[in-house]
Amino acid sequence: MKKEALLENSDSATKKSLLKAAKEEFLEKGYQEASLRSICKKAGVTTGALYFFFKGKEALFESLVAGVSQDLVSMLQEHFAFEREFIKSGKPKKGDGQDMGDDLFAGKKIFSYMYSHYDQITLLLKKSKGSVYENFTDKLVAITEKQNSLATAPLGKQVTHWVSHMQINSFVHIFTHVKSEKQALEMLPYVMEYLKDGFYGMVGLKEKNR
Repeated sequence: MKKEALLENSDSATKKSLLKAAKEEFLEKGYQEASLRSICKKAGVTTGALYFFFKGKEALFESLVAGVSQDLVSMLQEHFAFEREFIKSGKPKKGDGQDMGDDLFAGKKIFSYMYSHYDQITLLLKKSKGSVYENFTDKLVAITEKQNSLATAPLGKQVTHWVSHMQINSFVHIFTHVKSEKQALEMLPYVMEYLKDGFYGMVGLKEKNR
């Protein structure tokens, strides 16, 4: 093996060790209390090695959660894009419930993704205080609020904001309190039914094609 390849493999191993140690440190202490010195000690590297790969603690945290945060946003936006098409058409939802336009299908897909990336999502939702991701849940609420306003605008911004918080917090609460994906997915249909019935009742509509 050439010297360049050896160096590349060594760099890759060092970076992986740092990310593994960082994830452990962040999960244990949260972003705010996490120590770069402790991360380096766990990874068995110097602080100089850390700064070779990352600008600092924020960059380390971002490397762990940036991908999953964007994926969650994308899935939520995909679901809402389907919903807007139904609203524009004025037609009832059709299909076999196997696309992101179906509320339960979308909920199951999002939950399955969250549980398959359990540690990263836990960092994002519970351990991000002090980082730029501290208000990630609020970002999801804002996206949901914009969508809900298509139906709830007559009820006022405050009501729309409250409803959007309740919807997002229902998912967050289940994930942060139920460690079993199987149990979470079993709970999901009841939660979705509760949220949907309440929403449609509030705006004076009956869901089509139940």
